[in-house]
Amino acid sequence: HRLSAAEIEAGLRATGAVILLTSDTYAGTLAEIDWHTLSVQTIIWTSAPVDLPVKEHGAWDSLLAEAAPSAPEPPRPAPSSYLQGFATSGTTGRTKAVLHSHRNVWVHSFATIQALELSPDDDHCWGHFGPMYHVGDAAFVWIALLLGARHVFHENQLQFDEVAKLLSEERVTIVKLVPSMLQLLCGSVSIGALQFPDLRWI
Repeated sequence: HRLSAAEIEAGLRATGAVILLTSDTYAGTLAEIDWHTLSVQTIIWTSAPVDLPVKEHGAWDSLLAEAAPSAPEPPRPAPSSYLQGFATSGTTGRTKAVLHSHRNVWVHSFATIQALELSPDDDHCWGHFGPMYHVGDAAFVWIALLLGARHVFHENQLQFDEVAKLLSEERVTIVKLVPSMLQLLCGSVSIGALQFPDLRWI
């Protein structure tokens, strides 16, 4: 609901998505998209369908009705299998807890280490300046511990000029930032003189 038609279109194009799940709440925005240039073949509606130039339209309720009613519900993980839990209000403003199992964290951490080609032989310093998101920084803390990296924090990440100084002085190599924070840093004149020679990943 926060994205413009152009942003949604760019996301669909970048992912090569062939199915979109949506509702008529977004009818006005969806009508502005140039569907002929996208890979989307099917739109599944959680509401009444909207006339859009896409090959197939389906209903979410009918898909649920077709699901095998006798299919067993997957077992819930035992409480002992959880490694961490994060409370978040997310994008809804309603508080909820997000639980991560040992396996979730293990797979995410080692996949990230491999994808970023990180090594315990590297002299890493990880900066944690955004809110501690339940997916991003949660795994990053474990990854940095596995690699033996240093951690640096700032008590108020909204003081972006001080965060920038800390990034420079502590020779941070990897940092996770929320987009609004990155925008403030990039647009700041006051940090233009700072150097970040060790920064490898944002």
